[in-house]
Amino acid sequence: MKTMTQVSVATVGLLALLGGAGWVGLRTKPEPFPPRPERTRELGTAELPSDLPEPVHRHFQVALGEQAPRIETAVVWGRGDFNFNGPLWTHPRFKSYHVAGREFLRDQEITWFGMPILQGVDAYLGGKGSLEITGLLGLLSVSDSG
Repeated sequence: MKTMTQVSVATVGLLALLGGAGWVGLRTKPEPFPPRPERTRELGTAELPSDLPEPVHRHFQVALGEQAPRIETAVVWGRGDFNFNGPLWTHPRFKSYHVAGREFLRDQEITWFGMPILQGVDAYLGGKGSLEITGLLGLLSVSDSG
């Protein structure tokens, strides 16, 4: 009986230790993706559209004045907070490439102690959308397009 109790306590302790390590690993913020080396090309400015909602127009006036920079493409990268419907939060990192109003490609990763364990690519290229999610040591592979 004493051995069975010791095994039970050891098993519960090990599960708690593994669960705690898993939780700490997901809570560890990854390094952001490195910035792109390309320089921004100046394309001039454009007047703010007259049909913007009033709060949006006021915001742009304060932030930009009456002229907004013209944008053809954008590269955005960073980190965020993601919740799995409960107490489990993690910190993904992402990088996105956009051709304004036409196409985009977004790479996303969820990491464990900074190492990618779940990757996703969300895209709208050539008029077609796609999503691919892979990871968890090769146990997960989901893709869809349309």
